[in-house]
Amino acid sequence: MKRDIRELLRRVQMDFDMRTSGKYDEQIDRDNIKFLRIFVDKYGWPKSSEYSEQVVNGAWLLAQHGGFDVDLQKHCLKLMKELVDINEVCLEHIAYLEDRIRVIEDRKQLYGTQLTLKDGRLVPKPIYNQSKVDDRRANFKLGSLDDYIQVMNENYKKNR
Repeated sequence: MKRDIRELLRRVQMDFDMRTSGKYDEQIDRDNIKFLRIFVDKYGWPKSSEYSEQVVNGAWLLAQHGGFDVDLQKHCLKLMKELVDINEVCLEHIAYLEDRIRVIEDRKQLYGTQLTLKDGRLVPKPIYNQSKVDDRRANFKLGSLDDYIQVMNENYKKNR
């Protein structure tokens, strides 16, 4: 297991390095998602009480970035949702992955986590029943949509 955890963390670092370099490499995402499939088939979704925050966040990150394998994303989301009642999963991760899947499938997102650039500003992709989005966000430990958009735009401006 330790070897698999080290490998997961190595892959998370590769993901970070690739994305911050500005040179996207689809093969890294493809290899990472293949590894994640093996990892979750072998160990299940990492529980918060059994794995470090780094491992839990890393598994979610690889799932989040594996959009060309929506079936695996859905499988990971299902495994994550099974851990909600026993408080072994990060609710924010569920919201982000749920939105990512919905956007990939050309459906409206629930939590407004997926943004797009419009007229030089980040704005949410279409949201289902937008008048209730902040209620849904609160249930998943997310701040208001307006605050999220403001922070994301500030970060976008800093990193341009």
